[in-house]
Amino acid sequence: MAKWFYYCFMHRDLTPVLSRQGVGRYKLTKAGLERLVLPLPPVREQAAVVGMLSSWDQAIATATRLLAKSVQQAEEFSNAMLGGRKRFGNFSAWKPKPLSEMIRESRVVGSGGHVAKKLTVKLYGKGVVGKSEKRLGSESTQYYRRSAGQFIYSKLDFLNGAFGIVPDSLDGYESTLDLPAFDFLDGVDPRWFLQHVSREAFYVAHLGLANGGRKARRVNPTDLLRISIKVPCLEEQVRIADAIDLMQAMVDIHDRQLVLLREEKAALMSQLLTGKRRVKLPEPDTEAHA
Repeated sequence: MAKWFYYCFMHRDLTPVLSRQGVGRYKLTKAGLERLVLPLPPVREQAAVVGMLSSWDQAIATATRLLAKSVQQAEEFSNAMLGGRKRFGNFSAWKPKPLSEMIRESRVVGSGGHVAKKLTVKLYGKGVVGKSEKRLGSESTQYYRRSAGQFIYSKLDFLNGAFGIVPDSLDGYESTLDLPAFDFLDGVDPRWFLQHVSREAFYVAHLGLANGGRKARRVNPTDLLRISIKVPCLEEQVRIADAIDLMQAMVDIHDRQLVLLREEKAALMSQLLTGKRRVKLPEPDTEAHA
């Protein structure tokens, strides 16, 4: 049964029978295919296994569509809320305000690069993480201490949405001035602020702020702080952030469901396609009919 072999190829590590075609390149040749050994149960059992795995494929396809839809809905909802097209209650009108009235750069001198516990900012609003290095940094490179709750971004990757809030677990970690950090001023909800600047509509709109060569264009804090945006009152900021967090929680639920389905299918394949688990089939009806 063709689909049985399809699932076997999906599950099996083919590296031992692949022919090397160059650095990082491999090819499954006829000779390699002939050396491949696969377990082969009776045809009826193959069909039963294929039927089970096909059902899992359908469930995964459905979960994938639900995730894509929830991501789209969350993005549309966020853009409407953060752009002021959707509002809560009878709050006051939004007022233009430069970012300099919402955040202030922090430059607490830290360690040299040879001892600093370093952090970095992931692209597209994916958060702030500790940086692992195979080699120690330079002692002459000055690092600056970052505190939990600060806003931080990458000068080099501003146009790729490299923004984040320093988490509690990275309090006291450090970065150079290529990753400037900022304290929030009164009247600003950090979640709302991060949600606002992490939108593609925000950072793409400020493409002109990037200075330098094509491959090393940086957005400096002085230019960032001059950006002016329309700002709701603090209470509405909190309401907006809560609503967007709730939508994101729904996305996370769909994402986790998809991950679990894929993990459970992989575990099932490892049992059914290796013979560790057999499918019990009813005996065929051999009774003669007149």
